[in-house]
Amino acid sequence: MGFFDLFRKKETEAELLRRSIEANKCGRHTEAADCARKLAEMGNAVGMLDYSMYLAKCNKYTEAANWARKLAEMSDARGMLLCAMYLKECGKYTEAADWARKLAGMGDAKGMYLYATYLKAGKGVQQDMQQSMVWLQKSADTGYAPAQKALATCKKNEATVQLKQALDLKKCGKLAEAASCFKRAAELGDALGMFWYACCLGDGKGVPQDLQQRIVWLQRSADAGYDGAQFLLAKRYYSGVGVEKDIKKGFALMKKAAESGRAEAQRELGLMHLDGVLYDNETMKTLGANVAEALEWFEKAGNQGDAEAQYQMGFLLGMGADGDPKLMKESYDWLAKAADQGHEKAIKMCEDILAIIEEE
Repeated sequence: MGFFDLFRKKETEAELLRRSIEANKCGRHTEAADCARKLAEMGNAVGMLDYSMYLAKCNKYTEAANWARKLAEMSDARGMLLCAMYLKECGKYTEAADWARKLAGMGDAKGMYLYATYLKAGKGVQQDMQQSMVWLQKSADTGYAPAQKALATCKKNEATVQLKQALDLKKCGKLAEAASCFKRAAELGDALGMFWYACCLGDGKGVPQDLQQRIVWLQRSADAGYDGAQFLLAKRYYSGVGVEKDIKKGFALMKKAAESGRAEAQRELGLMHLDGVLYDNETMKTLGANVAEALEWFEKAGNQGDAEAQYQMGFLLGMGADGDPKLMKESYDWLAKAADQGHEKAIKMCEDILAIIEEE
């Protein structure tokens, strides 16, 4: 090809590109596709890309894959991605997976995500869930949102499986295997898995006892929002058992668990308000007992069937009744609920109240 022929070709490419852009803007898609085809036949990368995409929109995936392949063979990342996608639509999974693997190896976020989906499905490659997670993680680490979402879903699903296996193994007395599954669920970010693994470490069942790591995993579970871990940690910080005593931290954790609706946490929060050891953050002075606040939390726990909270409600209402028949009846009703559950102090108080009524 002579110089002027090459020059005329370049002029033709430039003109076709201009016409293609203008046709697309005006919605003349057939004309734009024709320009893209001519450009593609000239070996123009933009033309190959646009024409393959046009063919794919027309569900002509075999032709679309052929043009995308030409672009991919030029080490063009866009061509590799489209080639992998279109070949999949043609049912050519092995070649599709191969292009996705090559693109993933280049560090392309979409390529890593696509290759992970092939590994998960086992199409075109041997199924490998572990490697699928590895590539999803790499893609997610680049900030690619679909990979981040898919990774979160995969981790949640696997954690659920691991947790179920762990609980089944625990029932069968296979404690070492159960602890291993709990640990895997914990490492995948499952709050309940973290809690159970902390319990294993604390009890030394299935794993060597490690009280320090127990607290670490309990804290992670609490941070992940599990109210059971928040409740246990709160009691430890409040009492100073296994950790340095920190009433403020214990109260904050207990409040979180209580606000999540955990009855035993609501009861304990009520008792904390009765203890009167909480202090104002600004003045650092003890606030003293707050009976009204205590009653509010006892009522919530009592309505969930917590016997101790029911007893506390009955006791406090009775103490403040001052002969008011309505309050006395409400006090007795709460005590009776606790007594029905076998609460010894509530039973004794109910007996005493009935004895007084009979004397009158």
